[in-house]
Amino acid sequence: MEQGIRTASSVGLLIRVFDFAIAACAAKDSGKVSKALTVLEQGLDPHAFPELARSLSAIYRYCRTLLEKQAFGEVAHFLVALRDTFTKVKAGNLSTRKEG
Repeated sequence: MEQGIRTASSVGLLIRVFDFAIAACAAKDSGKVSKALTVLEQGLDPHAFPELARSLSAIYRYCRTLLEKQAFGEVAHFLVALRDTFTKVKAGNLSTRKEG
């Protein structure tokens, strides 16, 4: 996971972390999934995007709850949806700019 992070854009980095977490779900490795969720949580910027940070934080907390139940498939479902959304952002199909 660390290789390639040095050159990745912030959105590209998020996508790499999601990929890492999704693979960890497939391997049923709760330690790696937890590590990825921590990285994702630490990457939130509540000052720049308060609503987005709150929403993502809630999703990550829910994923941790599912992880405690060893519900790897459900965790992966959320992570895949988020990864796909950020992939669209990176491709320019969605905006991360604040409106207002």
